[in-house]
Amino acid sequence: MSSQSKRIQTLKQRFESPTRSTASGEAANSTRKRHSVYIDQTLMQRVDELYKETQHEFFPTEITKSAFLEQLLQQGLENLDKVKVALTE
Repeated sequence: MSSQSKRIQTLKQRFESPTRSTASGEAANSTRKRHSVYIDQTLMQRVDELYKETQHEFFPTEITKSAFLEQLLQQGLENLDKVKVALTE
């Protein structure tokens, strides 16, 4: 295998879905894939602050940032009508 092929395989492994474990140590059944998105910097700073506050409220239970963001997205999807109104304003 050439060095370029090895490099490609190594990089490819970074983007494969790792097994996620829950707080109880069980493997989660959801599939994950790495995505890149560009989000407004001030909005992301606000998300970071709210994540820290939420994590502090739930201490000692650990909440991952990805789980926090997934719930924000899920709630947005469940309230899609409100999101659509906000997008058109």
